[in-house]
Amino acid sequence: MAIVKELASYGVATCCQLIGLARSSYYDKVDKPKSEDRFLAKYQHLKNLIKKIIKQNQAYGFRRIQAELRDKHKIILNHKPLQKLLKLWGLSLRRNIKKPDKSGIQEILDYLGVKANLLKTIGHILPFSLIYTDMTEIVYAQGKLYLIAYLDHTTKKILGFALSNHPDTSLALKAYQMMKLTLKRELKRLDLKLKEIVIHQDQGSIYTSYQYVDQLLKDSFTLSYSRKGTPTDNPEMESFNGRFKTENNQIFIEASNEREAIKLVKEQINYYNQKRRL
Repeated sequence: MAIVKELASYGVATCCQLIGLARSSYYDKVDKPKSEDRFLAKYQHLKNLIKKIIKQNQAYGFRRIQAELRDKHKIILNHKPLQKLLKLWGLSLRRNIKKPDKSGIQEILDYLGVKANLLKTIGHILPFSLIYTDMTEIVYAQGKLYLIAYLDHTTKKILGFALSNHPDTSLALKAYQMMKLTLKRELKRLDLKLKEIVIHQDQGSIYTSYQYVDQLLKDSFTLSYSRKGTPTDNPEMESFNGRFKTENNQIFIEASNEREAIKLVKEQINYYNQKRRL
């Protein structure tokens, strides 16, 4: 950066080429301070208020600070800009929370690293031989629901799903049981006998719980995992979740209660599987 700035009169493109630096990287670094200044200026009016909340409530984490801003001061602030502001303002939270010990499953996944993701090792993919799953939020008028679905790679069909206002392992297993029943019917209809079926998911606590992993391994499925914090390792599910919510957002937001929201989600998944052009 210093070299390019010093020799900028000769042309940024030439300097970057000579030292092997991408121009986009250079301009990103140059523009970043300006971007941060604009960001801080936008939220400067909240600085003293947030400092006051932290001082009066030393056990609060960012989520409780966010709730305090919303409920007491009628200020809606997403958790991501709040976390960024706390970091840029140097407002360290005083909580001393001990992280839970890693489970044996998580230690195995940490050891395997990228090798836990089997997607790149799979050759020709037959129908129902590779299945993806993930959890997403469905927002309706009175709240939100959590949707877990299982998507077949080849047919793009949703083989199983479940909805609940509690994002836990039981929700995943409920969706999984529906998927397993659908899968058995399809394999029988197509006269297929697959020795190995891969189920791919992220490393969230739901999918790495002993109860979940134990059930899938007992049923002889092969497990594949995305890298931590890498949604791009599960592009099929990310694509489905984004498309499904975008196309049906107006339908779901008008649901007046949980029962109606569940009914509408089921109807739209049925439409997706049976009528929608993929």
